[in-house]
Amino acid sequence: MQNIIMILEENKNNDRITIPLLKTLEIIFENNDLSNYSIIETFSTKLFYIVRVEILKTKSIAKLTAVCGVFSGVLQYFNTN
Repeated sequence: MQNIIMILEENKNNDRITIPLLKTLEIIFENNDLSNYSIIETFSTKLFYIVRVEILKTKSIAKLTAVCGVFSGVLQYFNTN
């Protein structure tokens, strides 16, 4: 999971990398493939802040739709507290 955060941080505003990665994260969250909830809490918090910065002032519809799925997946883990 740390690799995903590292890839997002290294490739800020590089849509060729971030959009497919966000779509992949959306699928992972949809299928509940994440099992260790203690790791997920810290991961989802970091992911939320990184993605929030990524979509700031964007006009890319593809990026916005991918981010909606990621945010809904992240909210699942925030609501379990």
